[in-house]
Amino acid sequence: MRAVLGRFSYDQVISDRNGLNEQLNSVIGNTIANWGVHCTRFEVQSFQPANREVERQLELQMEAERNRRKQLLDTQAQINIAEGQKQRVILESEGHLEAKSNEADAKYKTVVREAEARQQQSIMEASALAEQVSKLAFSISGAVDEAHVQSSDQRRALDALVELRRLEQLKAIAKGTGTSTYFFGDSSILGSNALGSTNGGGVPGAYFLDYVEKTKATSGDKISVPRITDSATHLSPS
Repeated sequence: MRAVLGRFSYDQVISDRNGLNEQLNSVIGNTIANWGVHCTRFEVQSFQPANREVERQLELQMEAERNRRKQLLDTQAQINIAEGQKQRVILESEGHLEAKSNEADAKYKTVVREAEARQQQSIMEASALAEQVSKLAFSISGAVDEAHVQSSDQRRALDALVELRRLEQLKAIAKGTGTSTYFFGDSSILGSNALGSTNGGGVPGAYFLDYVEKTKATSGDKISVPRITDSATHLSPS
């Protein structure tokens, strides 16, 4: 029996009585079988060390074993928590990456669609303008059909449409609330001043109004701006 008990720790003797009894049955049962005795069950009903010091050492051993198991469980729990946090961070980063990728794809598709829409709009506007020029040129040419329209008539028609668009823009500007809007005619209306010559008093003509504004800012004097009038534009003094 001592040989069997020596194989078990104090904690096992206290907690694993079934394992202890099986070992006793195996060792002692085989021995007494030679004597013609057959034992069906061995059981240790009580266990108490004879020496109190031995009992205390065994209790310390059992407590140390329990502490070791507790530390192992705590360590494993911390490992599991750390692994869970790691997986959470990985999943969150993957989620953020996927969200950024989807957002970038959405922006890219939006930009592409807007560009395609602008391109299609430009094509449609160009087609409409070409059709207007063709019809207007045919109307002012007096030709029998559109095939006999001269390029000069097409040029006149294009100039007329451009002038019409310019007048529409000027009307829109005139309705605005700005107080420093100036309207320029073309070079034929401004005359030689538009080509960079001086106007009367030695003031550069090409950017006369800009020159006036700069002079106002530096000198503080009021400078009159000449009135320039044509059929499409009107330039008032500031």
